[in-house]
Amino acid sequence: IKLIDTVLFDTLAKKNINVDVILQSIGRAGRKDISFTVDGNDLDDAVAVLDANQARLGFAELHSERTSRG
Repeated sequence: IKLIDTVLFDTLAKKNINVDVILQSIGRAGRKDISFTVDGNDLDDAVAVLDANQARLGFAELHSERTSRG
């Protein structure tokens, strides 16, 4: 059985979306929280790819935020 985070990042990699930083926590109610950053130019593509694969990846919520780096 593949781990969901492995499948998630493999899905992004297949679309040539590089992940910079990954933060993972146990989360709440037995759920896992995973946060990661991608280049701002890839954000819309990353969200679209993850939305299109939500059922396969099994996530309940997806939040994205555009920030500027100092």
